[in-house]
Amino acid sequence: MHIFKTAFCVSATLFAAGACNAQTAPKFSLLYTFGLDGGYPSSLTEISRGTFYGTGTNTSSGFSGAIFRIDSAGTFGIVHQFPAHFAAYGGLQVMNGQFFGWGLYDQGGFNYQYFSMPLSGNSVNVYPTGSFGEPYLSTPAIPSPDGHLFHVVRPAPLMADFVKVDLLGNITNLHTFNDSTEGVPWDGSNLVEAKDGSFYGIATVDNTSTIAWFFKIDSGGNYTKLAEFPSYWLGGVPAPLIMSPSGAIYGTFANGGTNLRGMLYKYVPGGQITTLYNFPKAGVVFPNALILASDGNLYGGTRTSPTVLYAFNLKTNQFHVLYQMNDGQGSCQCALVQGSDGKIYGAALTGGSGPGTIFSLDMGLAPPKPKVSLFSPTSG
Repeated sequence: MHIFKTAFCVSATLFAAGACNAQTAPKFSLLYTFGLDGGYPSSLTEISRGTFYGTGTNTSSGFSGAIFRIDSAGTFGIVHQFPAHFAAYGGLQVMNGQFFGWGLYDQGGFNYQYFSMPLSGNSVNVYPTGSFGEPYLSTPAIPSPDGHLFHVVRPAPLMADFVKVDLLGNITNLHTFNDSTEGVPWDGSNLVEAKDGSFYGIATVDNTSTIAWFFKIDSGGNYTKLAEFPSYWLGGVPAPLIMSPSGAIYGTFANGGTNLRGMLYKYVPGGQITTLYNFPKAGVVFPNALILASDGNLYGGTRTSPTVLYAFNLKTNQFHVLYQMNDGQGSCQCALVQGSDGKIYGAALTGGSGPGTIFSLDMGLAPPKPKVSLFSPTSG
C-alpha cells in the first residue's frame, strides 16, 4: 500500500475556515494494482467493517471476470473466478447475507445473467434470464426493503423493461417502456429509490437524443413522466444519480453543461432541475463518479487523464479539487463508496499496470450511518 499527500487542503468539516495542517490534508492511498485476471473492476461494496467485495470484468486473452475481496489495508484475494468469457459488471450485498450481482456471458452471443454468493464465498449460483432472452446491460440493480432487487434490462437496443428480481433470481416484468412516449432509461445510468418505495431515473428517446427527462416508476410498474432537461445540458452518460435523505436527487452529465465538459445538478421531485456547477472548458472536466458522504456533501471523480477527485459543498456551493491521480494510481471510470471508517474508497476501471486499481482517500470524515441491508455489523 502506498500513501500520498496532496497539496490541496480541506478540513474535516469541508471547506471550514482556518489554517491548513497535515492532519486535515486529504491522504490518498493506493491499496491494490490489478493484474489481468479479475481486473478492470466495475463495483465495490463494503460487506463488513473494513472488508469489501468487488467485481472484475476482464475477459480478454482467455481470462474471466471475478469476485474479489480487499480490506482497508490492501490485502487482496480472488473469491470466485467465473468461467471464461463471463464479465461481472456489478455487485451488492442484500438482506439475506448474499453478495448479489449481474454480468454478461459471451457464448457466441451475449447472455445476461444474475448471480449470488454467500459472504463466505464457498459457492456461486448463476441465474439465467429466461424469457428475457439476451438483454443488454442497462441500469445497475438496487435492493429494496421488500426483499427484491429492481432493475432495468434491455431486450433490444431501443427497448427496455423494468423488472423485479427475487433473491433466487426469478424475474418479474413490471413495465415495458414505450420508446415513443416514455423513452427508455439511459444506458449506464442508475435508478434511485425514494422513501415511499418509488424509483426515479432519466429517460431518453434513443440515448443520443437532445431530449431527456426524469421519470418516476413505482414498484407496481406505474410510470410518470417528470421534468425535462434543457437540451444544452445533455451529453455523456448521466451517471450516477444520488438520492439524498431530504429527497433531493443529485447527478452529473459527463459532457453536458454550458462548456460541454460536464455539469452537476439538483432535482427535487415535483419541482425544477437546477444547475449547481458547470465544469470548465479545460482542466477538471468530464465527471463520472458521485457519492453523498456522511458530512452531507458530494464527492466525485472525473474520467480525464489525470483523474481528479473533487468535493462540492451543498451549503456554500463551493467546488474543490481534493486530489489529482496519476495513471499509476488509477484512471476513472470509478466506483466510489464511503467505508464505515469514514474514508472514501474507489475502484478505478483502468490504470496502474493497465487493468485498474483500488484506492482510498482519507478526508477525516465521520463514519456514515449504517444501513442494515448493506452493512454488518450495524454497531460496534
